[in-house]
Amino acid sequence: MVDNPQKAADRIRDLSGVKDWHVHDLRHAVATGLAQLRVAPHVIDRVLHHTSGTRMHRRYNQWDYFDEKREALTRWATHLDDLKQARGEVAQA
Repeated sequence: MVDNPQKAADRIRDLSGVKDWHVHDLRHAVATGLAQLRVAPHVIDRVLHHTSGTRMHRRYNQWDYFDEKREALTRWATHLDDLKQARGEVAQA
C-alpha cells in the first residue's frame, strides 16, 4: 500500500517526464489494462475498490475476491514487466 499517494504521484511524474496527468488517470489505465488481459469486470471493480452490481447483489455478496484480485494484479505486474523488457528496460527491485 502507498502511504503517501501524492508523493508517489510526484515521483512518477518526475521519472516519466509526463507532467499533465492525475492520479485518477492511473485508475483508468489499470482498469483498461486489466480488461485487455481478460480480467472479469467484477474483479476489476473490486481491485479499484468500486462497488458493482445491483444494490441487492452488493448487499448479499460480501465475498472479498482476494485470490481473484491477487491474480489480476499479478497478471498486470507481469504485463508491465513484459512491456519494460520489450523496451529494453531493466526492472528495479
